[in-house]
Amino acid sequence: MTSSQLSPRVKELISKFTAQPDPTFVAQICNAMKRCVAAVNDGVGDPKQSLSELEKLTGKEWQEETFFEIWGWTSEEELAEAAAIDFPEPLSDMSETELAQIVDFHRSNGGQIWEDRLFEYLEASLPTAFSTDLLFWPYRDMTPFEVAQEVTKRKKILGQSGLRGLREYELKLAQMVLENPKAKPYSRQWAKGILRSRRKNHD
Repeated sequence: MTSSQLSPRVKELISKFTAQPDPTFVAQICNAMKRCVAAVNDGVGDPKQSLSELEKLTGKEWQEETFFEIWGWTSEEELAEAAAIDFPEPLSDMSETELAQIVDFHRSNGGQIWEDRLFEYLEASLPTAFSTDLLFWPYRDMTPFEVAQEVTKRKKILGQSGLRGLREYELKLAQMVLENPKAKPYSRQWAKGILRSRRKNHD
């Protein structure tokens, strides 16, 4: 799908997520984050003062927990790159067509640094209804529009039955996958994960 085929809102979103922030600004944020990491993990300086400096620089709130043992899940450089982006407000009225366009764009251009930002945005815009499992561990092969339809279905379940209803729905899907001898390996892996998590929660 070319940019000319995208809706105006999707085109604007993608331009923001794929934009390259000013490297000088990223370096300033990164240095401030390194001071936060040193303060939180090593007691070098006052964590509250370091966080305050970072908040003034980025215009965003930060917690000490973000910088505790940060190396286990990200780095100051990656976090600074994301923080330098003007993150758009969640789109609570995202249509199926818009979501399908975003999914299609990701399939054609994924694996880049903006990917995690995009996932965070979709999770904020479509809380609980959207999961990256639908992209990487789907219970069946789906076109971008079918992914969008699946999210709509999950939104309806959440509205009617809440999280319990969604869990029951996923459990039925997982059982269906495991009973299907033609199910793809990634679908079976997703299904086994769902069943393990349900048993753990039940216990």
